[in-house]
Amino acid sequence: MKPGPAQSGGIPTPPPVHPPVGGEMFAADKLSVFMSNYWLAVILLLLLPLAVLFYRKRDLASKVLKPLLLRF
Repeated sequence: MKPGPAQSGGIPTPPPVHPPVGGEMFAADKLSVFMSNYWLAVILLLLLPLAVLFYRKRDLASKVLKPLLLRF
């Protein structure tokens, strides 16, 4: 096979390696960053489905919460 017009036959030179820019690198966990800024909103969003479930099934809520409240 003949080389096509895009191949010149020369050895390609690698791109230059730049030194890293100063500063520290650390792994940032996105969930912890989100929860540190909006912890109240996250707690409310997690409790909202539970509140709706207990509101719709009040008898289940009383069965679940009654033993917990009697211990206190």
